[in-house]
Amino acid sequence: MTSYGISQKIVKMVQILYEDNESTKLDEGKESEWFKVKTGVKQGDVMSGFIFLMVVDWVMERKLKEAAPVLDGNLQTGRLIFCR
Repeated sequence: MTSYGISQKIVKMVQILYEDNESTKLDEGKESEWFKVKTGVKQGDVMSGFIFLMVVDWVMERKLKEAAPVLDGNLQTGRLIFCR
């Protein structure tokens, strides 16, 4: 997040929001035991989409820097690799 110019204070606030999270599931009115949430973003949280897109952008930026350039006519472009 800091590589996008987001202050360390905001980064720390987001980290705190995601520390020591626990959840339960509700199935036909019955609640499961609580369990720790170790990865992912909070479903329905307004920040979830932003965090997801930031990670995808971060990954793509790094892959584009690693990709060998491809000559396309007179234009040199990066080679993109897509998942199937």
